[in-house]
Amino acid sequence: MSPGRWSIWFPVALGAAAAVSLAARTFVVAPLSWHEGAGVILLAVLAWTGECWPVPLKGGGVMSLGAVAVVCAAVMYGAAAATLIAATSIGVELTRRRVHPLKVSFNVAVFALMGGAAGLAAHLHPGSKLGLVVSVLLAAGALLITNVGLVSLMVSTARHSEFVKTFWSISKAATLPFILSLSVVPVFVLAWRADPYVAVLAVAPVVIVGLYLRSLEQSRKTLELALTDPLTGLGNRRGFDERLYRELDCADATGKPMSLCLFDVDSLKAINDRDGHDGGDDVLVTVAGMLRHDGEAFRLGGDEFVLLLPGHDCDAAATVAAAVQVRANDQDLGVSVGIATYQHGNPPRTDLLRAADRKLYAHKRSIALR
Repeated sequence: MSPGRWSIWFPVALGAAAAVSLAARTFVVAPLSWHEGAGVILLAVLAWTGECWPVPLKGGGVMSLGAVAVVCAAVMYGAAAATLIAATSIGVELTRRRVHPLKVSFNVAVFALMGGAAGLAAHLHPGSKLGLVVSVLLAAGALLITNVGLVSLMVSTARHSEFVKTFWSISKAATLPFILSLSVVPVFVLAWRADPYVAVLAVAPVVIVGLYLRSLEQSRKTLELALTDPLTGLGNRRGFDERLYRELDCADATGKPMSLCLFDVDSLKAINDRDGHDGGDDVLVTVAGMLRHDGEAFRLGGDEFVLLLPGHDCDAAATVAAAVQVRANDQDLGVSVGIATYQHGNPPRTDLLRAADRKLYAHKRSIALR
């Protein structure tokens, strides 16, 4: 871990150790009743369950519904219970997953501090019916700001601008799902006071929503795998065909040109013979990385790649292709290219890829004759 990250880890860990010690001392000095103890245990189990099955977020991150249980604990029992529940739930889950101890310790510290902050914020407002809603919002806000702030600080560990960018990115992805899931907190708190069995049923909608979102994410990943080349991470032939037809429809509708650049890696067979297939795969991955700088890239198979360039005429596409070839030359690689441009129905839609293929092999023949 870098010195910058150590400078964040130590104060966070020390602050969390103090918070956990105070929380434990609170329960020793003022033991819970059996009803309160049952509530704390239930919320701890719910928090751990949320950590086990987090909800996917747009952009690739995840949000734990365990945070909802922590907010419930903060409102119902205060900072001590929220601190211990938050720290314990994440600690048990990360240890079960065999995560690196330093990462476990930092996450436990962050969760302890966010639970404590939520508990303190929840009791800044008097406990009337309106106060319950305000308490939930205060607790949720303190929890979210503490969690996102400390995580962003650790991720950036550098310039102020990077911290702000990371903080905004995480907040934008997590805030709306988190706020929506908070709707269950006032219901749970009021139901628990009336009948614990009803309170448990109040959690069901959040669980159902979480399972539904996980199912959607699994479907998205399955579709993504079906359209992605496993070696390079680019789109595969199926993904290319689907995207090509959409772009051709758009070109017909707008009248704007649409070009594609077909690339072929020179002498890949010689590279495979010299360095083995692992060496050849490394070359393909390198070329894929070069293509990501420009239009949408796909691997058609073998050593053939294609760039889709909506809005590019032939000259603009040639400029892009030349830039790719320069990057390849910088890596001591050669790539041949064939360019075809579609505009006003010419060439026919079904002939566009074949037109690029003919120009590609004409280029390869011209190189061979030199």
